[in-house]
Order: sequence, then C-alpha cells, then structure tokens
Amino acid sequence: GSFLGQNWIFRVLNPSNSTSCTGTLVINTTPLPPAITCPPDTVITCNTPVNPSEFGGPLLTGCFDETALDLTYNDVLVSSICDGDSIAFFLTRTWEAVDPFGNVTNCQHVITGRRITLNEVVFPPNYDGFDEPRIQCDPNASYLMQTDTSMTGVPTVDGHFAASSSCSFAVQFQDVVTQICGAYYKIERKWQVFDNCESEVLNHTQVIYVVDEDPPAYNIPDSLFV
Repeated sequence: GSFLGQNWIFRVLNPSNSTSCTGTLVINTTPLPPAITCPPDTVITCNTPVNPSEFGGPLLTGCFDETALDLTYNDVLVSSICDGDSIAFFLTRTWEAVDPFGNVTNCQHVITGRRITLNEVVFPPNYDGFDEPRIQCDPNASYLMQTDTSMTGVPTVDGHFAASSSCSFAVQFQDVVTQICGAYYKIERKWQVFDNCESEVLNHTQVIYVVDEDPPAYNIPDSLFV
C-alpha cells in the first residue's frame, strides 16, 4: 500500500525502433476503501462468552496489510430473556475498518443467544475412583485448595459455565465434609442450578475423595558401632 496516493512517472519503450513516450500515473486512494467481510451470523447458547476471540474478527482484503488498518467494533445488545420464547438475546456487532487515508468500511455480525434449559446441564464428575481417580493428598496444600472448583469442575452447558445473567441461570454449592482418618476426606458437594425464568432448580451431589495412600517415609541414620 506504500505506492498509493503518490505520483509515478513512467516510460514506455518500443524496442524495435527505440522510440518512447513518458507519462504520469497517480494511484487514487479515494475509491479504494478496505474490503471487510464479517463472520456469518451465529446462534449460540446464551451462556457462551460473546467476546470476539470466540468467533474471530472480520476478513480483511485490499491494498493494506491488516496491521495498517484501524479495526474496531461496537456491540448493541437487545435482551429478550424470560419472555416465553427460546431466544435470550440478540447482539449486533458492527465492525469498522479505516485505512491510512481515512477510507471507512463496515459490516455487521448478528449473534443470537438461545435460551438453555436445566436438561442441558452437565455436572462435573465424581472423584471417587470410578468417574475420575481419587485425589491424592498434598502435604503442601489443604484439601480445600485441592478440591477447588477450578480443579474439580463446575456445572456447564455446551462446555461453558452454566451460571449466566444472559440466561437468568444461577449456580451455588455447599460442601459436606467428612474426615475419615488423618488426611483422608470425603466431600459431598451439593450443587444447585437455578432457572430463574422457569422458577425451577436442579440438584446434584458430586462426591470427591482426598486420600492418603502413601506410607510414611523415615530417614534412619546409619548404624553406629562404639
């Protein structure tokens, strides 16, 4: 794109008789805005993040590299949750590309958020030796740290956390902890997922064991004869 907007002097030579002519060429920037194509309109579950990293940006073509363009977007969200249909929201994302000469092009990407239901909720697995291995205790971490939800999972729909204001879904849990022996714990994590639109709740208990299966280790000094 560095040649745009500049005057270029050219010469045309006829090799058969050595005659030539010259002229001036100007590559006009006014009618050359960047070409921008938005992603296709998308339907997602309403708990899916709507940041551009989930869907990607627009396809840019034209005389300039993408790094030379000023690319921005603006979102307009229309919520329609809890109105009796299957749609939670409509989000219209308008992308705009501006080239170094101030030429502007835009396009729109419409994202429709579908309402989710309690039947779609997937609860995290048990750590009981059947669904997933039991958790081996760590002398450098408490059982609370080892069983944090970032390690043992949360309820999801379509791979994303079920709790979402866009869906009017809420999630909470309460742990019932039984210390079996020493560092051996059984944790019953009682999950509740609320569909506030339907005034319904889904209950589930996740079982987590933290076990100490390693025998104690001793450092015995060498025999000493006196």
